[in-house]
Amino acid sequence: MKKLFLLLLAIPFALVMMGSNCDEPAEEIDAPNAATLVGDATNHLDLIISWSPSSTSDIDGYRVYFNSATTPLWSGTTTSFTHTNPTLGSYDIVAYTGEDESDPLSFNTADYVFSATGAQIYQFLVSGQPSGYGWDLSNGTGSSKSFTSANAAQIDLWYDSDETINSPHAYGSPFENVTGIYTSPTAYESIINAPSVTGVSYNSTQTIGDGFTYCLYIKKGLSYGYYGKMEITDYNLANDITFRWKINTIAKWRVLG
Repeated sequence: MKKLFLLLLAIPFALVMMGSNCDEPAEEIDAPNAATLVGDATNHLDLIISWSPSSTSDIDGYRVYFNSATTPLWSGTTTSFTHTNPTLGSYDIVAYTGEDESDPLSFNTADYVFSATGAQIYQFLVSGQPSGYGWDLSNGTGSSKSFTSANAAQIDLWYDSDETINSPHAYGSPFENVTGIYTSPTAYESIINAPSVTGVSYNSTQTIGDGFTYCLYIKKGLSYGYYGKMEITDYNLANDITFRWKINTIAKWRVLG
């Protein structure tokens, strides 16, 4: 009877010991966050992606996936990666330990490219009508602006009475925003990547005409710029021009899709 009692006592103890050998649930890995995107300063075509680190301290590193691929585009321990000559597309960045991955930090670079049709500005001497145009690069919107000192910081190009479109700094103070304008030999829809500002001549002034296509490099008073394109869709040289446009709000990156 004593042996049976001791055996009964040993069973719970054995179960406790067995349970202590079970694997602990894997610690949840916190995702990286706050991605920053900028074009390469040399070719303006490669995309530099950086992010804030995961708050989980004990991780093996990070993986970058592109366009829903199951194989990582990149894996490493740093919090920055340069994607060479990419198209517009979707990214998922995860922190990982072994085979365990965090939830992704996800974004699509197509969401940084904005477009509009039917933009209209008037010749400089047309009374009471806006002859300037400008972009808000924080949200990708564009709008016509009256050519006044109060709007000087917002104007990125304007239509002059000599039938040209111009960078505002060509007019003089206080219109100091610099926009480079390049008359493109390529049709608007075929401009997937704007020409590099270091590879072709982006000028302050360009003549206009029906269907003329331009590439833009908008600096907004900065040491670097943002790429875009526009096409004249209708015009009355003595009165106004109408155009469509596309702008990439990732600085220095000339991919327009």
